[in-house]
Amino acid sequence: MRTQSTRLLSGPRVPTPVVSRFTKLQLELRARLTKTTRNYAAEREFFESLIALQSDSEDWWKKFSEEIANGRAEVEAAFRSIRKVLLQLDSSTKRAEKELSTLISTAEVRILYVIFEVVKLPDQS
Repeated sequence: MRTQSTRLLSGPRVPTPVVSRFTKLQLELRARLTKTTRNYAAEREFFESLIALQSDSEDWWKKFSEEIANGRAEVEAAFRSIRKVLLQLDSSTKRAEKELSTLISTAEVRILYVIFEVVKLPDQS
């Protein structure tokens, strides 16, 4: 009775041929896995190197992104400087145009004055 109760608690026993077949399959599988691992050792090393390079690539990409951002900031600063110079040039050009316009107007007035004076002289004689 005691043997039966122990068997009931532990479950039915697996027949020996099934156990040996399972063990045989386990050993075959282990051999096949070992062989496969050896066959793909180069690929595994390649993927491991890719994983190692990925961290290097992330560092490289971070540095590259920082350089791009710094370059962009430098270009924007250069454009601001150019814009400032162009605004100054535009302002100077407008002042020069006003001065030139004033000079031309003054010259025209003087020329007209001289012409009228010359024309009046012969008439007054």
